[in-house]
Amino acid sequence: MSATLKTMKQRRERLFGASRPLVRPFDPQTDMWVMWAAYDLGSFPAIPQGLTIKEFGALVMAQVGSRSSCLVIEDDCKYFKSGRGPACFVAVDNYGWRIEPHADFFMWSTKRMTLRCVVAFLQMARYSKEIGVCVVRSLAKSTNLFKHAQRYVMLKDCGRIEMGDARGDEFLFSIKGSRQSAILGAKNAGTDGIGRGTGSGLQRERDGGRSAPPGEERDSEFSRDSVSGERGGEGDGAERSASRGNPRGRVRAAAARETEAGVEAAGATAGVM
Repeated sequence: MSATLKTMKQRRERLFGASRPLVRPFDPQTDMWVMWAAYDLGSFPAIPQGLTIKEFGALVMAQVGSRSSCLVIEDDCKYFKSGRGPACFVAVDNYGWRIEPHADFFMWSTKRMTLRCVVAFLQMARYSKEIGVCVVRSLAKSTNLFKHAQRYVMLKDCGRIEMGDARGDEFLFSIKGSRQSAILGAKNAGTDGIGRGTGSGLQRERDGGRSAPPGEERDSEFSRDSVSGERGGEGDGAERSASRGNPRGRVRAAAARETEAGVEAAGATAGVM
């Protein structure tokens, strides 16, 4: 093991401590109420304000249906009763050999939580046998996050695309996965092609090209401040006023509304699937 890699491992151990963020598939039935609370706090600024919970659920499910896969990253968080909960929503585009994640971090995700989630996701990508390479696209204001992540994972700079996004220059990073290339696989195994793995939820490939034409603003980047939007939705005015700006209050209030209304958020989502 090289000295550099050993140092990265030691840094990851210090960063994660006794716990590690969990990367798992998005589950509308259990995650939608958290997504709604995050939206109510302004975590999805690109989504129009003032949506009802049904409209928000329909929009989220449309996003889920247009992506290869959608994931949630859980981490330690004091605002959840269990001490742990969702901190990030990740939509993944799978182009066969290459994947590109687009993430939105929730308002209660601190800088340390954001770094932990990014490092955990990139480490997962590095050791996944279903991923050839993971490409991360970032705007200028988010590059420091990935520069910092390079101290913990084998993330490489891949240059800059001038005005690669409607919002400005686009900076590229990549980390190699563990999927075997067709050429190397055929050479070593004496066969053509490769077998695709199962189990990670990243298998569904897109039908060629990017999801948006060059120059159009994408939904998000793998960064905290990648999208912009305002708070919206329905709810009791007194409850909203009492818990406005308080993540703990918003998360608990959302959970209470879910219980009292018979899992209203999940029910609304089920109605649009």
